[in-house]
Formats: sequence, C-alpha cells, structure tokens
Amino acid sequence: MRSLTHVIALAALLCPLPAIAQQQPSGAPTAPPVVGDSLDGSTSVPAETSTLLFNGAVPRNGFMVQPRGNDCVINDHGSARFITGPNGPAGFSIANGTPFITPPGYKPMGPVNVICTSVTYVAARAW
Repeated sequence: MRSLTHVIALAALLCPLPAIAQQQPSGAPTAPPVVGDSLDGSTSVPAETSTLLFNGAVPRNGFMVQPRGNDCVINDHGSARFITGPNGPAGFSIANGTPFITPPGYKPMGPVNVICTSVTYVAARAW
C-alpha cells in the first residue's frame, strides 16, 4: 500500500496547479500595469512660482514628488497656488522631505504643477 505522501506527490505530477510563487500575498496592494517609460521631472522650483513638472507632459499612470528644502503644494488640475481661507491651497500640501505618491490606479487629470514657499529642489518621477 502506498503512503499518502506518495499519492499526493503523484497527483501533483499528474495535475499541476498554477504557480503559487507568482501570486501576491493576500492584502498586498496590486500595482497597475505601467505603460511606457518613466519620466524624470526633478527641478529647482522658484519661490512662490507655479512650475510645470515633466516638461508639461501628463504622466500616464501616476507620479511621485518630494520637496527637498521647503513645504510645497502640488496640483494636477490647474496651477498650484497657496490660498488662505476655508478652502486651503489649490492642490495637495506636501511637507519638506515627505514624498507624495499617487495611489495605484490613479490617472493624473492634467500636467503636474508645484509651488513652494521659497526656492526648493523637487525630486519628481512619473510612470
């Protein structure tokens, strides 16, 4: 009589299962497929001047921006602006050194603009 281990091994050879090693662990975020090359939009942003990143190209799948020097505002739906009042800035506020990364599946609405309180180097990548 064959042992259960031998029966399972024989069944695995005769009926292979899909490759489990290629599957994401449950709960892990799934990245969207990347189409095209990545872009480097890193630049020095003049003080209080809304500046286009990526030479005005709209990122196809998403982007990441990290200011290095001062707090900034980033916007992909028009010019980035500082606004005081109940509506806050036109865009997303990013603290110095903190990366802003678009969520998986997000498609930018338009060209990415950034504005900073003083001259700031901004590291930026798009994909």
